[in-house]
Amino acid sequence: MLGRALVLCFVAGCGETARPATVRIEPLPASPAPAATRAPRPPATATAEHLPTFEEAWAAAEMVDAGAVLTRDELVAPVEHAGFVMSCGTPNDTRVRVKIAVLQGRAAGVTVTLDPDDATVRACIDAAARRLTWPKSLRMDAVSTEY
Repeated sequence: MLGRALVLCFVAGCGETARPATVRIEPLPASPAPAATRAPRPPATATAEHLPTFEEAWAAAEMVDAGAVLTRDELVAPVEHAGFVMSCGTPNDTRVRVKIAVLQGRAAGVTVTLDPDDATVRACIDAAARRLTWPKSLRMDAVSTEY
């Protein structure tokens, strides 16, 4: 499939034994040309006090011909199991959603939402997601998962 895709994977709730993820791929807004993909502009918002959210990183990316594309399996692998979420002491009754903009093998932007919210756990999951790694690609991709 040409263009970008947002990968959604759903895993058993926190505290339960993780089941294999069900993955659904949904098309994102169309690119101006099939060979055009997202690549970064010069960093504008990343500072020691502020790391970009998923939305900020995605909005800051420019459409360019960036070459290799990560496969669905490559995008999902680091988030397929809830280890990085569970390592933060996430309560079993908390619904967690993590959206990650992936660029050059790292998280370029992360947004974490919890229901009910807990700022300490949210900050821990955000930091853990930023430590995840993917195969390197100049194309910005997106992965979103719920636990």
